[in-house]
Amino acid sequence: MAIVRKAVTGVMAIGLFCAFSIMPVKMVMADQKPLSIVASIKPVHALVAGVMGDLGTPHLLLAAPTSAHHFTLKPSQARALQNADIVFWIGPGMEQPLTKVLATLAADAQSVALDDSAGLVLFDFDDDGHDDHGTKDGHDGHGGHGINPHIWLDPFNAQIMLGVIADHLGKADPVNARAYQANADAMRQTFAQLQIDIVRQLAPFAESEFLVLHDAHIYFERRFGMRAHAAITTEPDMMPTAAKIKKLRRDLESHPIDCIFGEPFLGQKAVRLIAEGSDIRIGQLDPLGSQLPAGASLYADLLKSYAAAFKACLAP
Repeated sequence: MAIVRKAVTGVMAIGLFCAFSIMPVKMVMADQKPLSIVASIKPVHALVAGVMGDLGTPHLLLAAPTSAHHFTLKPSQARALQNADIVFWIGPGMEQPLTKVLATLAADAQSVALDDSAGLVLFDFDDDGHDDHGTKDGHDGHGGHGINPHIWLDPFNAQIMLGVIADHLGKADPVNARAYQANADAMRQTFAQLQIDIVRQLAPFAESEFLVLHDAHIYFERRFGMRAHAAITTEPDMMPTAAKIKKLRRDLESHPIDCIFGEPFLGQKAVRLIAEGSDIRIGQLDPLGSQLPAGASLYADLLKSYAAAFKACLAP
């Protein structure tokens, strides 16, 4: 089962919203230097941009197709961190190189690791890179025990993170605290309705069988009643061994699979080798939204792209 970190009374009420719309509040910045906000990856950037609204534009640190697990900062990225007031990121299990970088380049900034947000639904990795239902904690990353860091792919978690982002921005900029909260509330309502729509779209595919390149998608799968048969590799930017590919091909002889999902720029050869000689369809899932334009609308577009990819690959 999923882990609920630091669950608090009433947290499930986050998914219940008023029937009326809450329009974003526009307020004027006080006579102060505008906040310099950095967001690590595109999905985090989208949430922060939506909460900030017209009050500012966060800087996107890692634009796709850069790997969020392994990267070296460019000078412009280092400067952005040096100038930051707040840095929003998922945490060491996702953007591991930032762990030391933030302590040096962004020593004076607030570092907000969103995977520490209270009430998140969390899943563990197991030794095979697929999920484990234990209660382990930690940030050992891919290929070992620890929290699976792709938490944003569950819209329930995204709603929680919106509140955390709004709280931190409001404390740093009290004049506009109400505006940040109102923007977060408006986005929550959008995500709640989108979740309802996707549940309806994917209901016919609850029993479908599929492989994924790596276990980045479990949060989306579980939220919408799906379950991958297996993951091809624990490291998406590393080719699985020939033995692993042969094992998966043998497994498919006794366990029919409808679709294999690769990812942009990653795992294309491995996916083709596994599917070779079969009628298995090949699809693509993009957990970082690497092929979507950055901005406040990216998060909703990312969830829609997942629903569309599952429907296209799993439909008879």
